Amino acid sequence: MTLLSEQLKAKRIDAGLSQEALAERLNVGVYLIQAIEEGKTDPHQAFSKSKISSWYTLPNNSEFSSGHQSLLLPISLISKLFILSIILFIFSIFYHLYNDAIKLDRAVLITVLACAVIGRRNKSIFFTCTLYALTLAPNDIMFSALLNSENFTFNAIIYILTLLVIPLLKNNTIKFLVLCHFLVNIGLESWWYITEYDSPKIAWFTWITLSNLATIYFLKTKEYILFKKHRTISELRFYDKVYFYFSNLLLVMTTLCSLEYGVRHIIGYEVFIFYFGYWIINLAFSIIFITLIIDAIIRDKLWK
Repeated sequence: MTLLSEQLKAKRIDAGLSQEALAERLNVGVYLIQAIEEGKTDPHQAFSKSKISSWYTLPNNSEFSSGHQSLLLPISLISKLFILSIILFIFSIFYHLYNDAIKLDRAVLITVLACAVIGRRNKSIFFTCTLYALTLAPNDIMFSALLNSENFTFNAIIYILTLLVIPLLKNNTIKFLVLCHFLVNIGLESWWYITEYDSPKIAWFTWITLSNLATIYFLKTKEYILFKKHRTISELRFYDKVYFYFSNLLLVMTTLCSLEYGVRHIIGYEVFIFYFGYWIINLAFSIIFITLIIDAIIRDKLWK
């Protein structure tokens, strides 16, 4: 253990904070706090100067009265709500001007890329923003390709790729969800082919399923890719957790959307619950994700 590690540990203890509380305050994984205090990781390599300064200048527990704590705790929440309100305002103006889901997705993509550039000094922020951007861009391209294609080439490629991916999945729950989605879509596509029905582009939802499988994989392996450390999802940063659980939710939503298409185009019952729910959830996640990223950038002062 180095002198700096001992000093930082002493500062945390004097402030009356647990390692988990300090990790939450600095918006980092608790494992980094543990590694630094044990002398296994150099603080200057793990953290930016602003984070080290924030840790080193923690007030003593005696200076932290209950009144101070009650005032300080909501500050981060207030900043997030303020950022959220600004983003909602901007997106609402954009939506009313264009009322176009594709253009709205592209606006999200540009915003996420801007966040990646501004926050590039923080490897975690840069990685997650880049991952999200690399998900959005191919989705946009594939949606346009499926929308403008009359042949089954794209559909066949997507379904064959899904069939190859299923045996590789290690998580039984995820494997079950993807298998259910595959069977539902293949069943619907087969029925529409047999009845010579002009089928809707439900292969799009299968593509989204594959995209989210890739996202889940990279979020799970993120810490190893960046820091050569194996960590659980619970030890990831908050914006990573939100992204991870959102990707898992979409594995369910895509199947429900396909089933709903079947109800509309086979039974003839006009229902749009999951159709609209899917886009609402996507937009809500994009706004929350950008809010969390901007909040992290502001607290780390990464624009300087």
